[in-house]
Amino acid sequence: MIAKLIVAASGGVLLLILAAVALGAIVGTPDGGKERPSAEQRTGDEALDAIIDDLLTAGAPALAARFAGVAAREGAVVGGPVGLFDPRPVDAAEWTARLAAAGRRLHAVVKDPREPYAWQQPIAPPLPRAAVYAGEREYDVVLVVEEPGGEPNPWRFSVLDGRIVDVVIDNQLRSPGQPQEAGVPLVPRLANLTPSPEREPDKFAVLPPESEWLPPLPLVPAGGGPPSPPPAPVAQPSYAPDGRTGDARLDAVIDALLTGDAKKLASRFDGLAGRESRCFRRSQTTGVCYIEQVRVPLLDWTSRLAGGGRELFAAVTDDPVDVRVFLTVHGRGDATETWAFGIDGGEVVELAIGLTPPDPSFEYERFYVLPPRDKLPQAPAGRPLSVRAGDPGADRLLALVEAKDAPGLLAGLAAPDSVLVRDCPGAESVKDAAFARGWAGQLVARVVSVHAVARVPAGAYPAADHLLVLVVQDNPCAGTRRASSSATAGLPAS
Repeated sequence: MIAKLIVAASGGVLLLILAAVALGAIVGTPDGGKERPSAEQRTGDEALDAIIDDLLTAGAPALAARFAGVAAREGAVVGGPVGLFDPRPVDAAEWTARLAAAGRRLHAVVKDPREPYAWQQPIAPPLPRAAVYAGEREYDVVLVVEEPGGEPNPWRFSVLDGRIVDVVIDNQLRSPGQPQEAGVPLVPRLANLTPSPEREPDKFAVLPPESEWLPPLPLVPAGGGPPSPPPAPVAQPSYAPDGRTGDARLDAVIDALLTGDAKKLASRFDGLAGRESRCFRRSQTTGVCYIEQVRVPLLDWTSRLAGGGRELFAAVTDDPVDVRVFLTVHGRGDATETWAFGIDGGEVVELAIGLTPPDPSFEYERFYVLPPRDKLPQAPAGRPLSVRAGDPGADRLLALVEAKDAPGLLAGLAAPDSVLVRDCPGAESVKDAAFARGWAGQLVARVVSVHAVARVPAGAYPAADHLLVLVVQDNPCAGTRRASSSATAGLPAS
């Protein structure tokens, strides 16, 4: 890490240290009719399939005639003890007309539904769940419905004895405590209406497409404590994109990720689904991007990875996995993505697309492979240590810095047993003589240039004539590997 050390000087005496600085639209036909979807999306139950066909393809008159008298409930399916929040009744004439005018596709068909379902992902604190519909039925048919000018919404139709007995329209705009412009992503809302397709696939007559399953959860350390990655067991990290870890098993995985085609990748990493962070909506007032986590099925991520340019960006130790390997993946145009592969026991166990790599300025010890040299923190502009300011007091201190004279710097402290230290942004403390000795030794060992010498105006706190701004090298990526972070106590951390 390159850091600035800012020192105030008055009359040649040191006074002060400052620490440095995706789903596409579904379009209906004008009369509300639709083409029949493929037979692959059917259950084999003739009566049920006829209902599904009508829901997906029939126009308004046919829907109104077939489902006359079947009312719907429209609200927000919010889970927890509420179930369906503040529902409003929607008569058959209204919902059938809306459905006919909308884009519609089949999401899933659930067999013998028994609500409330278990949470598909852990909820903290644990909450009970309420049934959205507690009545008896044989099937739930879940559609994704996109009305003109609106967002896709889940619609669920409960079927008993060949008849629809309940209709739920999940409308996120009726959700309590939710910013209207943010909404709720589609996938978790779909998950509120079905069992888990990953854990209970046998409960489905038609499984949802895997891209609409909830994403894999991030791996966390045992016991749920904070991660505690160990130092990498290398004397000196290499540099991406050509560097490697020196561990044969890890390097074999890295090379497979970098060179395999889609078929080889899918075979090598069979069963691995990814998790991707993406912006699903941007605020029109603040510009804030609302992030959602989506699942990336095996065949999707392997084709994306094989179809784009890819290179190694970094490799670091991690917790609870052994190593996390970061790739830069080039997509269309100038778009680039960061893909992070968690490797444990020589096998890839996690893929997170959009995960930010650790900063070598702060976590240098973790790196097997550092980012490319041009991506590492760069030194601020500086002048050689031989530069002088033209003021006798400031120049005396600069000469001590150039000579790497730690005892001389220590003698230049106005009060070596009571050193005022100010850590940006504004934290202030008083350190003792032991700190002062450590600081002076570390400064002369790591100072690389003079950034600036500034005059301090009258009335400034604390009073000083000049401010010396020095550039020091901490966590030296091109130098000796640091044994522990305690070696830099008292120096800037960034």
